Amino acid sequence: AFDYLLKPITSDDIRETIRRYKISFAQENLKIRYQKLIEKVSPANKLKFMNISGVVLIHPEDIVYIQSKGNYSIVHQVECEQELVTMQLGIIENILPENKFFRISRQFIINLRFLFKVNTKNKLCYLRFDQQEIKLSGSGKQIKKLMGMV
Repeated sequence: AFDYLLKPITSDDIRETIRRYKISFAQENLKIRYQKLIEKVSPANKLKFMNISGVVLIHPEDIVYIQSKGNYSIVHQVECEQELVTMQLGIIENILPENKFFRISRQFIINLRFLFKVNTKNKLCYLRFDQQEIKLSGSGKQIKKLMGMV
């Protein structure tokens, strides 16, 4: 409950209560949005990946999926950005938050936030981001594990 009114109630009382509620709601919403922005730009919340020229810091929420490329990995991010990192997928898997990422095969780790469909028959995971859909092949064992999680 935000407020209470005592009888007799006038239309001015209702308008004033609604006005105060809107102000309170807008302030709370602004605080939440400001906190999310601070968390997003804070380097403490970013993951550090080694690349050819040094390091790159990437926020986990921006990672759509990670693809193995021999001794390297390609970090696919929102807005179609890609970063080649000099880290193997197994090492990257250990630094990612467990409840947000899942390794669907030897070649791919996906961000569960972008997962919208799993085809268990064909062992495919469908990801949606930035008005794009992508399908990635998984292993039967991992797809079964994934189905137990979602």
